[in-house]
Amino acid sequence: EATIHAAWVQWSSLGFAMHGASPGYAVIDPEALVLASLAFDQDERRLDRVMVAWLTGSGRLLSAGRFGNLMKEYPEPVQEKARSLAASLVAAGDVRFKRLAGRAHAGKEMVRPRGAPAGIALRERTTLMLKLRLAFGVGIKADALALLIGLAGARFTVREVSDSLGYEERPTRRALEDLHAAGFVGSDATSPVTYRADLAKWQSLLAFPNEPPLWRQWRELYQVVAHLSDWESRVSDQWTPYVQGSRLRDLFEVLEPVLIRCAPDRPDWEKVVDQWPEVFHAWATRLAERMRATA
Repeated sequence: EATIHAAWVQWSSLGFAMHGASPGYAVIDPEALVLASLAFDQDERRLDRVMVAWLTGSGRLLSAGRFGNLMKEYPEPVQEKARSLAASLVAAGDVRFKRLAGRAHAGKEMVRPRGAPAGIALRERTTLMLKLRLAFGVGIKADALALLIGLAGARFTVREVSDSLGYEERPTRRALEDLHAAGFVGSDATSPVTYRADLAKWQSLLAFPNEPPLWRQWRELYQVVAHLSDWESRVSDQWTPYVQGSRLRDLFEVLEPVLIRCAPDRPDWEKVVDQWPEVFHAWATRLAERMRATA
């Protein structure tokens, strides 16, 4: 529910007025938002309709390469939906997604539903990443700049930028060096070198209100919830609390590199295995509250 709420908030920022949803203050990650909408379309079917409407009018701002990179991080059922969506985009004329689609069949017709926005709605501060793509083109430079602006002056290494965005480290390094050479970002002679954006320089240009958009790890958060949802769908009534806790712990070991970037704490695995499902429930409740508060 918290994940679907976050997705609604972000679609609202893109011009889709939803009941009870108001534009948030965290930077929208477009590829992560589309993948989350695919992952949870059975829980909230309107997400699929809104996603198709946005792609029909603004699909050119979606990165095919990054979409493919992030898609691989999701459970296989979501990957199948993503390939089918890629085939639909190819059928609608966007050949950038041809390799990603492979032999998948188009599952959606890219037709704008009645009442959906026709063009690109980038009025809110949360659309920072898309605004920069519109200005500089879809690629690492626009995304890295959005990340650094969203960090409000915090310093990130090349590896941290690469991990946060889902790009390879070498092209990320080249993009950051170019942004620095152009005077768009600053760097510090730390070891390793770190990069930062001067928020004051971008405040007036991007017309931020009193509070600038902030970077949140939507890529990681959506991915974690998708894996937990997939795991829950495979839980058997025959599993004892011990088996359930043990297999849940196995999943968390796989997700640990992602959790380091997006979750402020971890479940208390020091308790006995039979209690791990309860420990997880308490942790998931805290994560859901954080997602609602940061959307």
